[in-house]
Amino acid sequence: MPELIVPITLKIKTIRQFSVLPDNHIHCSFVSNTVNIIMKYYKPCFLVLLMALMACSKKHEPAPKPDNIVAVDGTISVLSHPQIDSINVLLTTNKIDAPNFVPQQFYQYLRMEPSSTPFHNNFIPTYWVWGYKIFNKLPVLNGDVLTFDVQTKQHNYGWKRTYSGVNLDNVAKSSVKDIKTAFAAIVDTLRYPYRTPELFYAGKHLADSSLVATFGYYDVTYYTDNAPVFIKAWKVGTKSGSMYIFIKDETNSYVAGDNM
Repeated sequence: MPELIVPITLKIKTIRQFSVLPDNHIHCSFVSNTVNIIMKYYKPCFLVLLMALMACSKKHEPAPKPDNIVAVDGTISVLSHPQIDSINVLLTTNKIDAPNFVPQQFYQYLRMEPSSTPFHNNFIPTYWVWGYKIFNKLPVLNGDVLTFDVQTKQHNYGWKRTYSGVNLDNVAKSSVKDIKTAFAAIVDTLRYPYRTPELFYAGKHLADSSLVATFGYYDVTYYTDNAPVFIKAWKVGTKSGSMYIFIKDETNSYVAGDNM
């Protein structure tokens, strides 16, 4: 039987290979098509995400600080009533007359007492009471401290100075705004002690912190054995109390610093 031969026609489709990256036209078309697809199917989600990001950026944007300094009345205690009652008990127990003393700090700490045995010092729980003495309705900004044994409630340290009065008026010449400006300028020139190389306080940065200012009297001979000499001044520093300086009223000049 003769073989039946059926002719078969094959259609062969030629596949052209090309590189996407070298051809700028193809590359642009690909990107354009991709963007169109994303915007067509994911545009709502994209817009929601964009709005959420914008809201977050506004939420965390720092608030303007047109006025970040607050005047504090040093004649009013910041302590709670139970704390003040405890201090009054300590004063009464030790017969300490302090009618013009306004306490501002009250806490316990361990007072170190030297021992005859090397490296075996005694640590005694002690009350620390710090505050202002008030004259002419203004505080003496140097402050004063009293300490008492927690167990016996016995007084063991204080007063550094005894004042009979202050022969100055109680009217401030500088405004709080003046004091804030002076604080920023002064602190910008101050350096931490005993630092090598020199390290500045960066007054502009501190000026953007929350500041408190208290007007009163400052005893310029406080750390000497000389008679008290008072000036009107401002105690200005961070709200946390981590640093502060004293600025002379009216002249807005630097007087002294503490916690440096």
